[in-house]
Amino acid sequence: MAFIVNSLLSFLLLYKYIALFVIVAVSAFIVPFPVSTVFLASGAFASQGYFSFSLAVIVSLFANVFGDVLGYVLSRTYGSGILRIFKIRVSSKFAYVEEKLRHNSSLTIFLTRFSAPLSIATNFVSGFVRISYLNFFISDLVGNIFSDIPVIYGGYIAGSYWQEVSGFVDTIGAIVLVVILIVLIFIFSRRKNTASLR
Repeated sequence: MAFIVNSLLSFLLLYKYIALFVIVAVSAFIVPFPVSTVFLASGAFASQGYFSFSLAVIVSLFANVFGDVLGYVLSRTYGSGILRIFKIRVSSKFAYVEEKLRHNSSLTIFLTRFSAPLSIATNFVSGFVRISYLNFFISDLVGNIFSDIPVIYGGYIAGSYWQEVSGFVDTIGAIVLVVILIVLIFIFSRRKNTASLR
């Protein structure tokens, strides 16, 4: 893991905004890199004059939304065809997830922006179940604003001490992931109980 982080940071320092865009977009689309470390580092680099804070925020947001929308669009366009080609049957559990996502799409998309693995999965499922483009885009953008900017700003505030803060941010990220899962399970089970009472 340390090798991956060091490689990403070297890439970031060498190619700046292009590297920031590529790392964040790829992380949002398919490979959950430790992007919170990259956000912290870009904020810290901005505080030291290597980056512009405003540009770091804009590039990060644009890259994150681009990667998320790319996963969503590919899944929406080709998801059913891929399942047919590989003769993959959709289980009844997936149908349950599909129904729940349709009823709670905005909240689910927003909450999962705080966890890269959940975000990637939600992008593909949202496309597959054909959540509306506008709903996905707005929920994704708002979620990324709330999840990305505080971490970049935290790196900016921490400055040269950003690496000490990185472990704390990872711990907070793990706690947030657990809370998100609990909230989503509660929302989904509550709807199930409400439906069974009718």
